[in-house]
Amino acid sequence: MKKLIAMILTIALTAALAGGCGGTVSGGNCLSYDKSGSVAFDFSERDGTKTQYIKKFDQFATTWSFVGDMPGYVRETSVNQLGAVRDLNAESLRVDLFMGYTGIGYGIGSTPEKNGTSDGEYEQAMQVIRGMQDNAVLPQLVLFACPTYAQSYGSWKAKPLADKWQELCCNMAAYMKEREIRIGAYELWNEPDFGNNYFDGTWEDYIDTYIAGASGIRAADPDAFIQGMSASWIHKIVAEKEDGQSLTRWERFIRRTAEAGVLPDSISWHFYGRDCKLEGIQGVSGDGENFSVYRSAILNALTASQNGTSENDSARYDLSTMQQHLNEFNIYVPLGEDSRDTWNTVKVVPGMFDAMETLLAANDITRVNWATFISEQTNGIGCSAIDLYSLQRYPAYHANWMYGRLPVGRIAAPALGGLSAMAAVDDGRAGLIVYNGTGKTASAKVSFEGIPFEKGDVFVYLVDDEHLTYSTANPPCLVEWAEDVSVNDLAANLELKPDAAYYIEIDNADGTPAAHETDNPLREHIVRKDYWYPSRGDNTPYSDIHENSLCSVVSMNGNASGRSAACVTLDGMDEYSSLKIAYDTYGEFAPGDAAALGVKLDFMTDAGYVRSVYLSFEGLDEDLLLPFGSAAAATDTDSFGARGKGIKTVGLKSLAPAGWTGRLAVSYLIADAGASATAQFQLSAV
Repeated sequence: MKKLIAMILTIALTAALAGGCGGTVSGGNCLSYDKSGSVAFDFSERDGTKTQYIKKFDQFATTWSFVGDMPGYVRETSVNQLGAVRDLNAESLRVDLFMGYTGIGYGIGSTPEKNGTSDGEYEQAMQVIRGMQDNAVLPQLVLFACPTYAQSYGSWKAKPLADKWQELCCNMAAYMKEREIRIGAYELWNEPDFGNNYFDGTWEDYIDTYIAGASGIRAADPDAFIQGMSASWIHKIVAEKEDGQSLTRWERFIRRTAEAGVLPDSISWHFYGRDCKLEGIQGVSGDGENFSVYRSAILNALTASQNGTSENDSARYDLSTMQQHLNEFNIYVPLGEDSRDTWNTVKVVPGMFDAMETLLAANDITRVNWATFISEQTNGIGCSAIDLYSLQRYPAYHANWMYGRLPVGRIAAPALGGLSAMAAVDDGRAGLIVYNGTGKTASAKVSFEGIPFEKGDVFVYLVDDEHLTYSTANPPCLVEWAEDVSVNDLAANLELKPDAAYYIEIDNADGTPAAHETDNPLREHIVRKDYWYPSRGDNTPYSDIHENSLCSVVSMNGNASGRSAACVTLDGMDEYSSLKIAYDTYGEFAPGDAAALGVKLDFMTDAGYVRSVYLSFEGLDEDLLLPFGSAAAATDTDSFGARGKGIKTVGLKSLAPAGWTGRLAVSYLIADAGASATAQFQLSAV
């Protein structure tokens, strides 16, 4: 398809590349076989000392993205754009139901008799949810606001009646579970701390609302993933005490939800930068609107509650698996006057890529939702990646598209005289993003070496003001392409106007796909994903599992010591006879008694997880006690053998205990394995 698009967009295939190395090239003047004076990018060695280019970026769209001109009407043109989320290699889309008003949850609980059990209540919401399912996008639902069924008085902002709200949330979760619709997250309310804009109760009222809702969801679906807080100003929640209270709002929330047995799986919070920046901000709520302030505040609060060192509450809470989802994030305030001349232009591009690097380094922020995918505008001002009306793809969309296509395996990028670069490689693809944040026109000549395949197809994409068109195509402007060329002999001359970005994609000519773009059929078996954060902070050991491809990464991330793990729980695995685990290890390793690198398989019966098999690499076989699966030592061990690249086949039928339900917890783990030690895994089953 890309080749067909390229043929349409370019005038003709004009000439063979100079130098006699074969292949054809479009009519551009960027690519050549002349490497003289170039800066070489060496793709032969991946850099495990920094976070790999994992696909942790999702999307957020407000309910108004999908609501039509009248209540109960869904905007089909927006639903038809959901495939564009998948093209970003995002996992999920967060959307608020806005019940009790005219959102897509318009019908749910809309009368005193409707309690979330009838099909008619979900007519609008299901059009959007089904659209996500059809495009392999996981729905994240914000259960907000208060519909008539649960109102204590006639307002959607009202604190719900606890029993009615619990019943409604239970019925909503049951409705989805009975129809085998996996919801990526149920988030209880939206920004309850944002004055009385969305909630006019007290903080105690919100905690009551959360506990009632979470209790209802858990009763219907014990596997449900639940988010709490949805904080607009997380740095204030964790620091400030309300009048008459001895604990901060954070401490009160953690204590009460723990006592009720419904600690959230994830704390959700929001951040909007200014003028393409994350720092140096004078915010609408006063000083301290910098990302580093928000980040440090929640990091310190989580760590203190996890370790029992909170200033006002010495209790130790089991928060090592609590995730952070930054599920509204942008480098601009939405609908702000200062965004009128900037947001929909290339001015946002360098700031977006810089922000991605900042967020990748924040290893205990599990997922990030860019705001917004497609959304409403006020007086012509918005911050959408896709225009709601024209469906134009803005540079913000293309920046996410470029990152989504970049392979996971980071390589060290050499200096480019003020320009910035992201470069990565796998067996099927090498990719290079070069962007210009210097404020003036700049140029660079780059060359390629060490790519693990000799022949490839090359695509050169560009986002700049000159090539900013009203295209509704997902890829940005394709300015040049070459077919079946010698990729390690290539060079590219790049001239970038201020804020411009090039993405050069080199795909293996033999058709080997980029691993993270695999549509893995095991995705349909996922129950949930969990992460373990025994310590928190930036640039820590980390683990990641990509929903769509079932590609996973574990890395020491530049640390000589530390631990990390992530787990994906799968159902229905008894229909397969074998599990295949493709592995690829790289970096410098330090085998030792405390060192670990491997995969743990936990098999469930009606009595719980009763058999656990730990597969490790030679010299890295410490059996970590993980908070997943059996949460105990492995009952059996196996080995991948020596480090390197290969495929391990595991016989599920032979390993499974009697009475296996088909549920399998697959955990990826690393500990004290060497500062640059990194491994990638990918599951398949036969």
